[in-house]
Amino acid sequence: MGTLIFIAVTFITTYIIISASLFKVKKFSLGIVVTTFFTSVIITFVITLFFVIIAISIPNDRHNLVEYRYTNIYSLSSHTQISGNFILGSGQIDSETYYYYFKKSGDGYILDKTPTNEIVIIENNRQHPALRVAKYERTNKFMLFFFGKHQYSNIDAIIIPEGSLIQQYNPNY
Repeated sequence: MGTLIFIAVTFITTYIIISASLFKVKKFSLGIVVTTFFTSVIITFVITLFFVIIAISIPNDRHNLVEYRYTNIYSLSSHTQISGNFILGSGQIDSETYYYYFKKSGDGYILDKTPTNEIVIIENNRQHPALRVAKYERTNKFMLFFFGKHQYSNIDAIIIPEGSLIQQYNPNY
């Protein structure tokens, strides 16, 4: 919304300034009016582009945490598993390491992944392993003016039950 207001004000101001300078010359014709219009459009585009580039280049590190949401995750058990430990798989694709897990989808489960460098694993007394999804809202006034309210979410932690994190994994245990 702010971008549209900015464009409208810039265009009108530019058009008035160009028209006022032509009024002093006292030469008005259809060609001059059309030229003034298109010159105003071009100047408005350049000025708007300049401010949008500035807005995009400002670091977007100003944001507020709105809420945390939790999504339960699941793992496959080995055939010899007796106790209820949670197994979080990891793997590498094109030198990027991921955590792999299952999450509920309708009547079944789907395999999902998340990059390991963006996640912290937290052990706590939660009964079931879960993804913690943080929802943020941008607070940068300049960005809010040009692009409006913006919220985004990202997975920031995997919550696992106490004692689930072990030093050595033996699949035959």
